[in-house]
Parts: sequence; structure tokens; C-alpha cells
Amino acid sequence: MPDGKVVVRVQLGAKATSSKQVVADAPEYQWLWHRILGAAVLVLLPFWWLWPEPAESPQPSLTTAVSPSGSSTHYDMKPQAMSTAGTEDSVQVANPEPVIAAEAVAVAPPPAVKKLAPAPAFQAAPAVAPLFISQSGTLRKVVLTMDKPGPAAQQLVLPLQLDRPTELALYTEVVGLAGQQIEHRWFYKDKLMTRVELPVKLPYWRTWSQKRFYPAELADWRVEIVGPQQKLLFSYSLNGR
Repeated sequence: MPDGKVVVRVQLGAKATSSKQVVADAPEYQWLWHRILGAAVLVLLPFWWLWPEPAESPQPSLTTAVSPSGSSTHYDMKPQAMSTAGTEDSVQVANPEPVIAAEAVAVAPPPAVKKLAPAPAFQAAPAVAPLFISQSGTLRKVVLTMDKPGPAAQQLVLPLQLDRPTELALYTEVVGLAGQQIEHRWFYKDKLMTRVELPVKLPYWRTWSQKRFYPAELADWRVEIVGPQQKLLFSYSLNGR
């Protein structure tokens, strides 16, 4: 080595002649733990699925026994025998409870109901006669009433006893005055207070007039019915005289 130089010579493509040749790296296989565990689960899963379930053991029944004195009680834990004869849904108990027969109770017949005597028929009070009624003449009927004026209106009992202001009607029936008129005249202490003209349109005619009365003044009123040519047909004082 002159002048301290190092010379390296490399021969390409030549085979190694040394006994210590480089050995190629062999592949390494690494088994991971999660792969091992997954493989084990896949192997054991079919066995777990097909493993038979254990049969259920019959439950013991509790039997209570009471001594004749009624002071002591013990429980019998012996299992009850079961029979599965018949269909799968039917279950028969070896020691069924006794059936208690219902006691017949004699029921007395209901007492006879006594028939009550029928109540006496209601007898309506006799109708009060109208103030005036006639089978002939011009004036046929006069009624003083608190009802609706008409042929069925009920005559008031006179003399009147009122406790509040009351409206009274003077119902009148006349014959043979078609085309004419009559008048109802109301007097208070002999003084004419009201005059009501009532036209007559048919040979047999029904008509009326109404007047409000106060209890304190009732006895001082008088009513008159006047026909054609001022002929007096009827007069009445409300004091009953």
C-alpha cells in the first residue's frame, strides 16, 4: 500500500466462495390471540346449540295438618304424584280437593197479599149554576169566570173572595141578534167606568169581555148587559146581592 491509499475491488455476478454464505430470511408465522379465541368459539358453538336442556323437577306441594286441639300445625313437604296420561295439555292431580255439596235451604213461600178494597170513586163537586140561563128569549147564558171564556168555563162561587188582583171574564150567549151589537157596562159605585161594545155576527153568538179587579174594590162593582135600543138584558152586583 504505497502512499497510504486503500483500493477496494468488487466483482459483480460472481458466486460467493466463502463457506459463510448469507442465508435467505425464512417467513415467520405469528398467531395472534384474538384469532385463536375466534377459532375456538366457532368450534364450540354447534355443541352449545345442540346441548339438551335439563328436565324440570316437580315442585313439592305444601300440606297443612291441624291437630284436633287446633294448637299445632306442621307442613308436609312430600311431592305430589302427577299423571300425564291423555293429551299433552291435560294434567291430573292425584289428590283433588273434595267437592262440597250445597246444602238445600227451604224457602218459605211469601205471605199472601191481601187485596185492598177499591178506593171510592172521586166525586167532583157539583158545578155552580151560571149567573143567568134561559131556554127562550134573546139572552140565553151569562157566566162570570176566571177560566178561559167559552161554553165549558166554570162559574165562580159568589160572593167572591180575592186575595190578589184578578182578571175576570163575563161570558155571554145571545140568539137572534145577527148584524147588531150588545154592550157590557162595568160600574164602580154606580159610576160607569167601562163600556165594551160587542158585535153579533151570527144568529147564535158567543162573546165576552174581561176586567181586572182588586180585592178591596170588588164589592163595589156592578155589571150590566144592554141589547139593541139600549134595552137592559141583565144586571148583577159583585157583592153577591
